[in-house]
Amino acid sequence: MEALLKAQALDQLPPYQRGPLHGLPFTVKDQFNVPGFDSTIGYASFIGNAEDLPPSTLVEVLQGQGAIVFAKTNVPQSLMWCETDNNIWGRTNNPRNLDYTPGGSTGGEAVLLAMKGTLLGWGTDIGGSCRIPSALVGCWGLRPSVSHLPFHNYSLLTKNRATGFHIMVLQSLQMGKSMFPR
Repeated sequence: MEALLKAQALDQLPPYQRGPLHGLPFTVKDQFNVPGFDSTIGYASFIGNAEDLPPSTLVEVLQGQGAIVFAKTNVPQSLMWCETDNNIWGRTNNPRNLDYTPGGSTGGEAVLLAMKGTLLGWGTDIGGSCRIPSALVGCWGLRPSVSHLPFHNYSLLTKNRATGFHIMVLQSLQMGKSMFPR
């Protein structure tokens, strides 16, 4: 509902004030902070933290260009698992075969893309968190080099404990182009 209201407000702008991404709907992994929404990374103890979180820089940049966040997607608890399951939202299954996993930790984004529920999804990838789900569900991901996309103000349980961990984290852009013809 909020995304529709945002889209209506953007449509009221005169054309010269509209951004280059005007009205583009997109989704983000539950790791990215979106104003007004919790970033739980699968931890029940993080429910209700929306007011305490600054918006992720990437989300601010995209919204500033006219794009609209309409959903946050499921992740494994702590983001450190190759399946997408947690005690808040439960298990995310592979849409091609519900007996299988979509992988993780960006499995929620990959499933939404594979089901054509979003045009564009944002996740993170250190050791395959976007690449593995992309391969398992049949979409594709772009994993740019370090520091090519802003990665500030995001939720990660260990970012202050594991020196260098957040420096190695790369943004990954998953696009909804199926590798499987229908």
